[in-house]
Amino acid sequence: MKFNITVPGIVLMFLLNCSCHQKEMKSNMHFPDSVINISYQKCSSDTSQSYWIALPPNWDSIQRRPLIIAFDPHGNGKLAVQSLIGAATDFGYLVAGSNVIRNGYDKMENAFAALTGDILNRYQVNKDRMYTVGFSGGGRFAQIFSQMNPDIKAVISIGAGSVFNQSGAPGNKLPLLFLVGDEDFNYMEIINSYKNLELLGFKSYVFEFHGKHEWPERQIMDEALLWFEFDDCRRNKTRKYDPLIRDYLEIINEKAGRLMADQDNMQACEEYEKGIAFLAELVNTKSMAKKIKLCRESPGYKDNLDKKQYALNLETRLQQGYISALNQKDTLWWRNEIRRLDQELNDKNDPYLLSAYNRVKSFISMAAYSYCNSSLRENDLDRAARLITIYRTVDPANPDGYYFSALYYSRSGQPGRATEYFRIAVDSGFSDFQKALNELPGDIYKAGFLTK
Repeated sequence: MKFNITVPGIVLMFLLNCSCHQKEMKSNMHFPDSVINISYQKCSSDTSQSYWIALPPNWDSIQRRPLIIAFDPHGNGKLAVQSLIGAATDFGYLVAGSNVIRNGYDKMENAFAALTGDILNRYQVNKDRMYTVGFSGGGRFAQIFSQMNPDIKAVISIGAGSVFNQSGAPGNKLPLLFLVGDEDFNYMEIINSYKNLELLGFKSYVFEFHGKHEWPERQIMDEALLWFEFDDCRRNKTRKYDPLIRDYLEIINEKAGRLMADQDNMQACEEYEKGIAFLAELVNTKSMAKKIKLCRESPGYKDNLDKKQYALNLETRLQQGYISALNQKDTLWWRNEIRRLDQELNDKNDPYLLSAYNRVKSFISMAAYSYCNSSLRENDLDRAARLITIYRTVDPANPDGYYFSALYYSRSGQPGRATEYFRIAVDSGFSDFQKALNELPGDIYKAGFLTK
């Protein structure tokens, strides 16, 4: 089986998206977040491996609980756990987040084994209800983990497309939910993944929300976690008539019905599609399928579909052009181009074009980051200097640009300037300190935290 955990390429696929959550979903065991116990643990078999774990409020040492193992692209296990806190408060999950597995980490198999083994030895886990979630590069790790651990029953990949391709034959064809913001630079890759996984025999769906490339807000994440709950309802006969199924069906029908009444048939269609994906085999979905057909036959639906497709085609062309421009154009050209894109955003009122242009701007920043990173890793300082200047031009508020400057000056034999820029990066919000600790000399790293 082949996995791809490199920077995603540019792909184009027919758009199939879904709408955001509109009504709060709570189980009848909801507890306030303030009573959650979140603790730091080192793996006893390998103390270089560690994780944060949240225990549900009514935790005891006897009852076996469902488990989510989560991955953040920067190895921020605490952030991963906090982003999934509703799993513990609403549904009684254990939620663990790795502090070690991160973008660029190459000892995955040992880390996965140490992490899982320690959790299973330390806590009472229902091995029939083990799941995994990851954001960005963490989403790719979550998918790989699901193939290395057959106990994993379902996956949520946030802001990252599939790591599987047609030349592989994944053994664990488990339900896979993609969660993506409508302004996420990986949007195109994720839309494409849905169709690819269908061909490979996966049950998958793309849940779209309004947002960027980031861990989603609590309301969105809580709804996405129903993907795991309904997976258990399908496999566990005792939950065949779980009230959660009825409640969610009511929410879907209420939201979609309101959208149809407002003549927003595109969004109504997407809401029904989401309902079918989440509730398949649990309810009779024929009524929702009929409503989808009505939506698609309604006036204006095809026009909106054509607008979406036009925006996606434009986005693909722009991305391809900007990849070439990063290798060819100077800072002045980029300054003018970013100004032009900002003007397009100010002038446009088509929501599909607005989302596409926002994704393109994020894509430029991501691509520039990747090129800066690779140039510095290869110690090509001349290329790195040019790309860092471009990166700080296209995304001036991003602290990573200052961090790259610090790394550049450190490798250019200018420790004073390196320290200055690392201080600016930290003051601007840079937080990937493990990366900095690995790449910067110790004196520069320490000086970056000292006040002037």
